[in-house]
Amino acid sequence: MVKAQCDLPQPYTGNTGSNMTLFLGSQVIDALPISSDSPYVVAISTGGLIVGSASVASTDLIGGQQSIGVWGDDTGTPEIDGLLAGEKSHFN
Repeated sequence: MVKAQCDLPQPYTGNTGSNMTLFLGSQVIDALPISSDSPYVVAISTGGLIVGSASVASTDLIGGQQSIGVWGDDTGTPEIDGLLAGEKSHFN
């Protein structure tokens, strides 16, 4: 598959003031099907909103491990800009 044919989600660049940190141990990193020179993992809400991302390129790993900030919704704004309370996410 050619990269130009893929629809890749963009890295997350926000800060809602509410997050959790997910730890990706070396066994998780090693199990990823990495096929890029600049791979990253994104967290996506059930509604399709990107709510976090982290590079998993070998140069960005710390001891073969990485963490990803998964952001919750800022309830002080009218737009939904993160995970809602109790909402699940998936990772690509």
